[in-house]
Amino acid sequence: MNNPAILIAEGDEILCQDLKGRLFHHGFEVIEALDQTSVLRFFQAGKLDLVIIGSFGNNSMDGLKTVALIRRQDREVPLFLIVRNSSEAQVIAALRAGVTDYFKWPVSYDELIASVNRNLSYHKRNFSETGIDEPMIGDSAAMREIKAYLINVATTDCTVLIWGVQKANLLI
Repeated sequence: MNNPAILIAEGDEILCQDLKGRLFHHGFEVIEALDQTSVLRFFQAGKLDLVIIGSFGNNSMDGLKTVALIRRQDREVPLFLIVRNSSEAQVIAALRAGVTDYFKWPVSYDELIASVNRNLSYHKRNFSETGIDEPMIGDSAAMREIKAYLINVATTDCTVLIWGVQKANLLI
């Protein structure tokens, strides 16, 4: 069985090498990308299990642009964003763009590795392991939004109440 493949896109060479070493130590295959074009090329070329996006130069908005481009192609791959400067508006923009987890530099590597493990184990589980008998049906924009929301909530330690009516083996 192959180790999970994690793509790191970080312009800071020192941070990139440190993060790469720590992930490699935990058994992950690590791929480096130096710019947005490389990220997209690696993403399109093969199956990545998780993507960590930092900053390219001094522009943290490039990370959000990269997230948006990836999300157009894949709504499921976990995407982490590491930023140097953060604001409430930037956090909201990142979540709206489809970021799975958001970290501010200096990052706690223990928290980052724990989040990587949570997200990778969640995406490997199938419906029977989660206790859901039937997959959700529908591919409308509203259903995709609900599925993305549930994926984000499922990777956190919180209680969620789902209420609905079951009719003809479908949850309505």
